[in-house]
This record gives sequence, C-alpha cells and structure tokens, in this order.
Amino acid sequence: MTVGDSSEYADLDVLAHAAQRGECTFEYLVLAFLARTVFMPSSTNPTESLTPVMTNVQDQPYIVVATCSEAMGNLRDVAKFAVNLTGAQVVSGARTDMGVMIRLSEGSFALAPELIAQVRKSFNLPSRPD
Repeated sequence: MTVGDSSEYADLDVLAHAAQRGECTFEYLVLAFLARTVFMPSSTNPTESLTPVMTNVQDQPYIVVATCSEAMGNLRDVAKFAVNLTGAQVVSGARTDMGVMIRLSEGSFALAPELIAQVRKSFNLPSRPD
C-alpha cells in the first residue's frame, strides 16, 4: 500500500468513530491519518526550535497532534505555535519509543510505539535516527 492523496479519505473524525463502531478498519483509519495534514502544537516558535506537546500513556511518551483548530482546544494554553505536517511526516519523525496521540474535534485515538514501527515498515516510511 502507499499513502495517497488526502482527498481520497473522509474526515478523520468520521472515520475514527466509524472504526469504533466496527464500520471502518483501523488500517483504513491509519492510512487516512498518514495522508492528512495535521497540526503539531509547539510550546516554542518552530522557526527557532520545535518543542512538541507530549503526553504519557501507560508510561510511554506520545507526541500530540490535532486534526483541526477545534481539536487544539486547551493545547493553546501550553502551545502558542503549531506546524502543519502530514501524518506520514509525524510518524517518520517520531522517536522509536514514542507513540502518537491524534486529537479530533471530539475525542482522540492513539498509535502506540509498536504500531508506529509496524506502520513505518508496512508503508516503507523512513524513521528518525534516535
């Protein structure tokens, strides 16, 4: 499989909720995420240094990204800046021990570090040297 143009996929919010109901495969949701442009909030000016917002899930670090301005929500309290990246760029740039938390306008879903490794391999995405 390859990562296609984002116009091929429905809204990530719709797909995430469809996946929860079993009406969409998680693989399709991940493929849609990889093709989409998302916002990576940063507490520092990214022209000088990118400092992404992080969270922990079961003692694992996760980079937080948002699919839209509504999903940024209270992240604006800790991140005055954001950069636009594709989901594929986020996955490629994450350290191997990190997951990705994708905030939607309503709710969120996460890609665990093990899944990130699998996605990199399945879609032949580069990985960041640690």
